[in-house]
Amino acid sequence: HRKPLGFDIRDKCWLLGWMDGEAYRVRWLLLLGVQFGTALHDDAIAIAVDSGGDVVLTGSTKGDLHGSNAGDKDSWISKRSGSDGSFIWGVQIGTIAEDYAVGVAVDYSGDVYTAGYTLGSLYATLRSAGNRDFWVTKRNGSDGAFLWGVQYGSLNPDALTGIAVDSSGSVYTVGTTTGSLYVTTAAGDDDIWLNKLSGADGLLLWGVQEGNSLSNYVSSVAVDSNNDVYTNRIHLW
Repeated sequence: HRKPLGFDIRDKCWLLGWMDGEAYRVRWLLLLGVQFGTALHDDAIAIAVDSGGDVVLTGSTKGDLHGSNAGDKDSWISKRSGSDGSFIWGVQIGTIAEDYAVGVAVDYSGDVYTAGYTLGSLYATLRSAGNRDFWVTKRNGSDGAFLWGVQYGSLNPDALTGIAVDSSGSVYTVGTTTGSLYVTTAAGDDDIWLNKLSGADGLLLWGVQEGNSLSNYVSSVAVDSNNDVYTNRIHLW
Protein backbone atom coordinates (compact mmCIF):
# COMPACT_ATOMS: atom_id res chain seq x y z
CA HIS A 1 0.00 0.00 0.00
CA ARG A 2 1.17 3.57 -0.46
CA LYS A 3 -0.06 7.01 0.41
CA PRO A 4 0.90 10.46 -0.91
CA LEU A 5 2.39 12.52 1.86
CA GLY A 6 2.85 16.14 1.11
CA PHE A 7 5.33 18.64 -0.22
CA ASP A 8 8.11 20.46 1.58
CA ILE A 9 9.16 24.07 1.17
CA ARG A 10 11.18 23.13 -1.93
CA ASP A 11 8.15 21.41 -3.53
CA LYS A 12 9.64 17.95 -3.15
CA CYS A 13 7.06 15.20 -2.77
CA TRP A 14 7.22 12.68 0.05
CA LEU A 15 5.58 9.28 -0.34
CA LEU A 16 4.59 7.17 2.66
CA GLY A 17 3.37 3.61 2.83
CA TRP A 18 3.95 0.03 3.84
CA MET A 19 4.64 -3.17 1.96
CA ASP A 20 3.22 -6.68 2.19
CA GLY A 21 6.06 -8.45 0.45
CA GLU A 22 5.90 -6.64 -2.89
CA ALA A 23 7.76 -3.54 -3.98
CA TYR A 24 5.96 -0.71 -5.73
CA ARG A 25 7.08 1.62 -8.48
CA VAL A 26 7.21 5.41 -8.25
CA ARG A 27 7.55 7.32 -11.51
CA TRP A 28 9.47 10.17 -9.95
CA LEU A 29 13.12 10.80 -9.25
CA LEU A 30 13.97 9.17 -5.92
CA LEU A 31 15.95 11.58 -3.77
CA LEU A 32 16.09 9.40 -0.68
CA GLY A 33 14.35 6.37 0.77
CA VAL A 34 14.30 4.71 4.16
CA GLN A 35 12.73 1.52 5.43
CA PHE A 36 12.29 0.61 9.07
CA GLY A 37 10.12 -1.69 11.15
CA THR A 38 9.89 -4.63 13.50
CA ALA A 39 9.40 -8.36 12.99
CA LEU A 40 5.66 -7.79 13.54
CA HIS A 41 3.08 -5.71 11.67
CA ASP A 42 3.92 -1.99 11.29
CA ASP A 43 1.81 0.70 9.61
CA ALA A 44 2.86 4.16 8.42
CA ILE A 45 -0.29 6.28 8.21
CA ALA A 46 0.47 10.02 8.06
CA ILE A 47 3.29 12.48 7.48
CA ALA A 48 4.05 16.18 7.97
CA VAL A 49 6.99 18.36 6.99
CA ASP A 50 8.26 21.14 9.26
CA SER A 51 9.57 24.55 8.19
CA GLY A 52 13.15 23.24 8.16
CA GLY A 53 12.29 20.42 5.78
CA ASP A 54 12.49 17.61 8.32
CA VAL A 55 9.82 14.92 8.21
CA VAL A 56 7.55 13.64 10.98
CA LEU A 57 5.76 10.33 10.48
CA THR A 58 3.22 8.43 12.54
CA GLY A 59 1.55 5.05 12.48
CA SER A 60 0.92 1.89 14.47
CA THR A 61 2.95 -1.18 15.39
CA LYS A 62 2.52 -4.51 17.13
CA GLY A 63 6.23 -4.67 17.87
CA ASP A 64 8.89 -2.70 19.75
CA LEU A 65 9.59 0.00 17.18
CA HIS A 66 10.51 2.99 19.34
CA GLY A 67 9.99 1.41 22.77
CA SER A 68 8.41 -1.58 24.44
CA ASN A 69 4.97 -2.57 23.18
CA ALA A 70 2.31 -1.90 25.81
CA GLY A 71 0.11 -4.86 24.96
CA ASP A 72 -1.50 -4.86 21.52
CA LYS A 73 -1.20 -2.32 18.73
CA ASP A 74 0.72 0.82 19.82
CA SER A 75 1.10 4.19 18.11
CA TRP A 76 4.48 5.60 17.15
CA ILE A 77 5.89 8.98 16.10
CA SER A 78 9.22 9.43 14.35
CA LYS A 79 11.17 12.43 13.11
CA ARG A 80 13.70 12.07 10.32
CA SER A 81 16.09 14.39 8.55
CA GLY A 82 14.71 15.85 5.35
CA SER A 83 18.16 15.85 3.80
CA ASP A 84 19.04 12.16 4.12
CA GLY A 85 16.24 10.41 6.05
CA SER A 86 18.44 9.78 9.08
CA PHE A 87 16.75 9.15 12.42
CA ILE A 88 16.35 12.15 14.76
CA TRP A 89 13.95 10.80 17.40
CA GLY A 90 11.13 8.34 17.88
CA VAL A 91 8.56 7.54 20.55
CA GLN A 92 6.03 4.75 21.02
CA ILE A 93 2.82 5.14 23.04
CA GLY A 94 0.07 2.71 23.87
CA THR A 95 -2.18 0.90 26.32
CA ILE A 96 -2.96 -2.78 26.88
CA ALA A 97 -5.72 -2.33 24.27
CA GLU A 98 -5.48 -1.24 20.62
CA ASP A 99 -4.21 2.26 19.86
CA TYR A 100 -4.12 3.88 16.44
CA ALA A 101 -2.43 7.05 15.16
CA VAL A 102 -4.15 8.54 12.13
CA GLY A 103 -2.81 12.09 11.73
CA VAL A 104 0.14 14.38 12.45
CA ALA A 105 0.71 18.13 12.14
CA VAL A 106 3.56 20.53 12.92
CA ASP A 107 3.12 24.08 14.24
CA TYR A 108 5.09 27.26 13.47
CA SER A 109 7.68 26.49 16.18
CA GLY A 110 8.24 22.92 15.02
CA ASP A 111 6.31 21.16 17.81
CA VAL A 112 4.49 18.00 16.76
CA TYR A 113 0.81 17.13 17.23
CA THR A 114 -0.32 13.56 16.72
CA ALA A 115 -3.89 12.27 16.93
CA GLY A 116 -5.72 8.98 16.78
CA TYR A 117 -8.11 6.77 18.67
CA THR A 118 -7.82 4.17 21.41
CA LEU A 119 -9.78 1.33 22.94
CA GLY A 120 -7.94 1.85 26.22
CA SER A 121 -6.96 4.59 28.68
CA LEU A 122 -4.15 6.39 26.89
CA TYR A 123 -4.62 9.87 28.36
CA ALA A 124 -7.56 9.18 30.66
CA THR A 125 -7.81 7.75 34.17
CA LEU A 126 -10.51 5.24 33.24
CA ARG A 127 -10.92 3.00 30.22
CA SER A 128 -12.29 4.71 27.12
CA ALA A 129 -15.67 6.33 27.67
CA GLY A 130 -17.46 4.41 24.93
CA ASN A 131 -15.26 1.52 23.77
CA ARG A 132 -13.31 3.86 21.46
CA ASP A 133 -12.14 7.38 22.29
CA PHE A 134 -9.98 9.83 20.34
CA TRP A 135 -6.75 11.34 21.59
CA VAL A 136 -4.34 14.17 20.77
CA THR A 137 -0.79 14.62 22.02
CA LYS A 138 1.79 17.40 21.66
CA ARG A 139 5.52 16.67 21.57
CA ASN A 140 8.61 18.85 21.50
CA GLY A 141 9.82 19.02 17.92
CA SER A 142 13.50 18.89 18.82
CA ASP A 143 13.55 15.70 20.91
CA GLY A 144 10.01 14.26 21.05
CA ALA A 145 9.58 15.06 24.74
CA PHE A 146 5.98 14.83 25.97
CA LEU A 147 4.22 18.20 26.44
CA TRP A 148 0.59 17.17 26.88
CA GLY A 149 -1.98 14.54 25.93
CA VAL A 150 -5.78 14.50 26.06
CA GLN A 151 -8.43 11.87 25.48
CA TYR A 152 -12.07 12.62 24.69
CA GLY A 153 -15.14 10.61 23.80
CA SER A 154 -18.85 9.96 24.16
CA LEU A 155 -20.56 6.90 25.61
CA ASN A 156 -20.46 5.36 22.11
CA PRO A 157 -17.54 4.62 19.77
CA ASP A 158 -15.78 7.73 18.44
CA ALA A 159 -13.14 7.95 15.72
CA LEU A 160 -10.70 10.73 14.76
CA THR A 161 -9.79 11.12 11.09
CA GLY A 162 -7.90 14.40 10.70
CA ILE A 163 -5.86 17.09 12.46
CA ALA A 164 -4.61 20.58 11.59
CA VAL A 165 -2.88 23.44 13.43
CA ASP A 166 -3.47 27.16 12.80
CA SER A 167 -0.98 30.03 12.86
CA SER A 168 -1.58 30.70 16.56
CA GLY A 169 -0.95 27.08 17.54
CA SER A 170 -4.57 26.05 18.15
CA VAL A 171 -5.45 22.50 17.16
CA TYR A 172 -8.44 21.32 15.09
CA THR A 173 -9.51 17.70 14.87
CA VAL A 174 -12.36 16.00 13.02
CA GLY A 175 -13.94 12.58 13.09
CA THR A 176 -17.11 10.55 13.44
CA THR A 177 -19.24 9.36 16.32
CA THR A 178 -22.24 7.14 16.90
CA GLY A 179 -22.93 8.93 20.16
CA SER A 180 -23.72 12.37 21.56
CA LEU A 181 -20.32 14.01 21.66
CA TYR A 182 -21.27 17.69 21.27
CA VAL A 183 -25.07 17.42 21.06
CA THR A 184 -27.81 15.99 23.25
CA THR A 185 -28.95 13.41 20.68
CA ALA A 186 -27.08 12.11 17.62
CA ALA A 187 -28.85 12.77 14.31
CA GLY A 188 -28.26 9.37 12.73
CA ASP A 189 -26.09 6.28 12.68
CA ASP A 190 -22.84 8.21 12.23
CA ASP A 191 -22.45 11.95 12.83
CA ILE A 192 -19.39 14.03 12.05
CA TRP A 193 -17.72 16.33 14.57
CA LEU A 194 -15.18 19.14 14.59
CA ASN A 195 -13.45 20.66 17.59
CA LYS A 196 -10.83 23.23 18.51
CA LEU A 197 -8.28 22.55 21.25
CA SER A 198 -5.85 24.88 22.99
CA GLY A 199 -2.32 24.41 21.72
CA ALA A 200 -1.02 25.21 25.21
CA ASP A 201 -2.68 22.32 27.07
CA GLY A 202 -5.13 20.52 24.79
CA LEU A 203 -8.22 21.77 26.59
CA LEU A 204 -11.42 21.90 24.56
CA LEU A 205 -12.27 25.41 23.29
CA TRP A 206 -15.34 24.44 21.26
CA GLY A 207 -16.88 21.48 19.49
CA VAL A 208 -19.68 20.97 16.97
CA GLN A 209 -21.48 17.84 15.79
CA GLU A 210 -23.60 17.49 12.64
CA GLY A 211 -25.49 14.72 10.96
CA ASN A 212 -28.70 13.50 9.37
CA SER A 213 -30.57 10.23 9.04
CA LEU A 214 -27.76 8.86 6.83
CA SER A 215 -24.30 7.68 7.80
CA ASN A 216 -21.80 10.52 7.44
CA TYR A 217 -18.03 10.56 7.17
CA VAL A 218 -15.32 13.24 7.31
CA SER A 219 -11.74 12.51 6.32
CA SER A 220 -9.76 15.73 6.73
CA VAL A 221 -9.53 19.25 8.11
CA ALA A 222 -7.58 22.28 6.90
CA VAL A 223 -6.98 25.85 8.09
CA ASP A 224 -6.36 28.87 5.85
CA SER A 225 -4.24 31.97 6.43
CA ASN A 226 -7.17 33.65 8.21
CA ASN A 227 -7.51 30.65 10.56
CA ASP A 228 -10.86 29.72 9.03
CA VAL A 229 -11.51 25.98 9.14
CA TYR A 230 -12.58 23.66 6.31
CA THR A 231 -13.71 20.05 6.40
CA ASN A 232 -15.26 17.64 3.92
CA ARG A 233 -18.41 15.62 4.46
CA ILE A 234 -19.48 12.41 2.74
CA HIS A 235 -22.88 10.73 2.91
CA LEU A 236 -22.23 7.00 2.80
CA TRP A 237 -25.79 5.69 2.64
